[in-house]
Amino acid sequence: MSRSRIVREILMEIERDPNISQKRLAETIGISVGMVNWHIKRCVNKGFVKLQQAPVKRYMYYLTPEGFVEKVT
Repeated sequence: MSRSRIVREILMEIERDPNISQKRLAETIGISVGMVNWHIKRCVNKGFVKLQQAPVKRYMYYLTPEGFVEKVT
């Protein structure tokens, strides 16, 4: 699976459920949790996703306008 496809799938899943865990993302997409973590960090650095810390070591993910554009291209 290509990196761009993984990013699009992560962005689509985050759009569906901003509270999704990295473990659930990994299960849904079929990649390791470490790979999900790496891709999310890249998405944050590129401005596609913003993070907001939630209780108990969790994060909520928000797509930015740039993330929406990346998701559909």
